[in-house]
Amino acid sequence: MQRFDLKRFRKERKITQKEIARIANYPQGFISAMENGRNATPDAFIKLLSEVYGIADLSSYIFEDKNVAYKERGEMKGKSGGKSSSSSVDQSLVDHIIYMNERLLSQIDERDKTIAELRQTIENLRVELAKQKK
Repeated sequence: MQRFDLKRFRKERKITQKEIARIANYPQGFISAMENGRNATPDAFIKLLSEVYGIADLSSYIFEDKNVAYKERGEMKGKSGGKSSSSSVDQSLVDHIIYMNERLLSQIDERDKTIAELRQTIENLRVELAKQKK
C-alpha cells in the first residue's frame, strides 16, 4: 500500500503536527494517525499541502508501506484484536466531523456575542442621540 510520508514532509519544514492540523482543519489526532499509518492520507489533504507550501510535485513523499498487512488486520506490533484500518479511518472522519462541528458552534457563539454587543451599542447611541435632541 502506498502512503504519504507526512512526518518527513513536516520535519523538513520544521512544523508541528499541531500547525499542520490548524492549517488543514483536521484534528491533531488525525494527523498523528496518518503519520503512523493508522489512517490513509486523503488526496484532498495532499493537494492542500501542495497549495499551501507551493510544491507542485509531492511524489517524492509517496512510499510503499511494507507493514500494511498488520495495519489492515488491525494488528499493531504483532498484537491482534485491534480495530480494522477502515474502522480507524471511519472513526477519524467522525472525530473530524465532531471537531469541525464544535468549532462551528464556537464561532456561532462568538458571532452571537458580537451581535449582542452591537445591539447594545446601537441602543446606547439611540439613547444618547435622544438626550442630545432634548
